Amino acid sequence: MKKYILHRSINLFIVFLGILTTGGFTSCNFLRVDDYFDDTMKFDSIFTKYEYLVQYMWGTSDQFPDESRILTDPVTPGPMATDEAFSSQNPEHGLRGLSYILGTINADNIGNYSMNIWSSMYKVIRKCNYILARKGEAHMNTIQDEEITGYTHMMRGYAYYNLIQSYGPCIILGDDILPNNELPETYNYSRSTYDECVDYCCNELELAAKYMPIDLNPTFFGRPSRGVFNESQLTEKLIEGTTTLATACTNLLTEPASTSPARIPFSGVDETIPMSYLLEVDKVDNTTKIEKSDGSSLMLLRAVAKIVVVNEASNFELEGVSAVANVPRQGQLHNLIPASIMGNAGNLTNYQYDASCSLPLVSAETITNKQSTENSPIYIYETNTQTYSTYLIIQGIYETKSYYYKMAIVDKDLNYMNIYRNHAYTFTIKKVHGRAA
Repeated sequence: MKKYILHRSINLFIVFLGILTTGGFTSCNFLRVDDYFDDTMKFDSIFTKYEYLVQYMWGTSDQFPDESRILTDPVTPGPMATDEAFSSQNPEHGLRGLSYILGTINADNIGNYSMNIWSSMYKVIRKCNYILARKGEAHMNTIQDEEITGYTHMMRGYAYYNLIQSYGPCIILGDDILPNNELPETYNYSRSTYDECVDYCCNELELAAKYMPIDLNPTFFGRPSRGVFNESQLTEKLIEGTTTLATACTNLLTEPASTSPARIPFSGVDETIPMSYLLEVDKVDNTTKIEKSDGSSLMLLRAVAKIVVVNEASNFELEGVSAVANVPRQGQLHNLIPASIMGNAGNLTNYQYDASCSLPLVSAETITNKQSTENSPIYIYETNTQTYSTYLIIQGIYETKSYYYKMAIVDKDLNYMNIYRNHAYTFTIKKVHGRAA
C-alpha cells in the first residue's frame, strides 16, 4: 500500500513538472531576429553624434583593471610574488601573488583568476580601433574631435602597456578591426618583439598627449591629462642617445595661465617674454660659446605674439579691450616646426580684468591723434583662431554712449588668421556702422 501511494505521488509530480515545462516553452520563438538587428542598430547609432560617442569611449575604460588592488585579486602578481612573502591567510582567499609563487596558479588555470587580462585588453583595443575608424561619422567640431582622438589613443596605449606588463611581447594590431566569423587560421598572428611593443605603446601615449588637456578641472578628477612638463621632469626623461629634440620641444611648455579670468601673460613690470633659438654645438662645457659661427648675435624668437588695436574711425572713440576669449593657457618654449600650432583643446582661458569685465583689460591711449593700445599690448600664445573661436571684445564710445563690440581675428579680406609666435598683429578700426550690445 505504501509503495502504491509513493508511486502515485511520483507520477503526479512528473505530470505537474511536464505541464510547467510545456507552458514555459510556448512563448519562445527561435526564429525571431528582431533583437539582433535592434542591437546592431544601437551599435551604429553610437557614431551618429558626439554625445553618444564620448559615452561609449569612457565606457571602454571599464575594461581596465583596478591597479589599487595590489594584494587581494590583483592584476599582476604584485608584492606577494616573492619567496619571502608569507601570510596566515589561505592564499586561495585572494592572495594571487602568493598563489602564483606556490604554483597554485599556473598557465593551465590562470584564466580563472584576476591576473588574466589578455581578452579584456584586446576588447579595449578593438573598441578604440572602432572609435578611430568611425569617429568621422559623428560630425564633431575640432575641439570634440581632439578630445575623442587624444583619449582614445591614450586608452589604446594604456591597454598595450598592461599587456606588456603582464605578458611581455604581445600582438600589435595597429588600426585593424578583425572580423569575428573567419576560420581559425585567419587569426594566426605572431607576437611582436619586446622593443616593437614598447615603441608602439610609447608612440600611442605621445600621440595622445598632443590632444589631451594640460590639466583638468577638479570636477573631472580621475581623468588623465598631459600634465605640466617642467625642467625637473625634462631632466628625468632625458636619456642620452634616445630622447629626441622633437620630444623635448613638444613637451617643454611655459607655465600655464590660470583658468578664466586670466591676466595677460608677461604683462607685469618685471616680467620678460621667453625667447628661443636653435643652436647646434659640438659640446657643452665652460668653453662653449652661445653665438653663431661668425660671432654674430643670435636672433631669438619670442614664444608669444603681440596684438595691438588702433582706431582710425572718426565716428568712434576706442576706450580699450575688455576681454580676449578662447586663448591658449600656455605654449611651447621652442616650436621646432614653425608652421605647426600646438593643439589646445581643453586648455583654453579668457583674458579679462574680472569675471564681470568691470574694467578694461587694457586701456587705449591717444597716440598721434589715434586711440591705440600700443603701450599696453596683448600677448597671446600661438593658436588657430577659427578652430578655437578666438576673438576680442573691444569697448568704445559711439554716439556719446559706451558699447562693447566683438572683433573676430581676420585679415583685410575677412579670412580667419592663425596667430604665430614672434609676430606683431595690428587690428585697425576704420569705421563703425552702428550700435552694439
